[in-house]
Amino acid sequence: MSDLPLHRTMQDDEIDRLKARVAELEADNEHQRERRNAARECIKKMGDGSPWLLRKQAEAVEKSALLFPGRELTDIRCSLHTEAQRLRQQADEAERPQSPQEGSGYE
Repeated sequence: MSDLPLHRTMQDDEIDRLKARVAELEADNEHQRERRNAARECIKKMGDGSPWLLRKQAEAVEKSALLFPGRELTDIRCSLHTEAQRLRQQADEAERPQSPQEGSGYE
């Protein structure tokens, strides 16, 4: 008796399994693309000067400062803390209401 029909059936099963996996990955890829586009759209709506976004950037910079331990890296940590402080200051300024004269450009 030959194992050829059994071998072909196993190959067919493997091909079907792989096709199903490709379809699954393509669907997941499309889902990820939709999520990225939604995130980009949200960031556009908030604007680059969004106080919330500036504060999140400041948090990330502060956390990155923790990646530089040791006395020899003090300057890097100080620079990162200064950058985080600058971002928070920008967020504070963005939240402050502008007086009509400030926003008009006629001073």
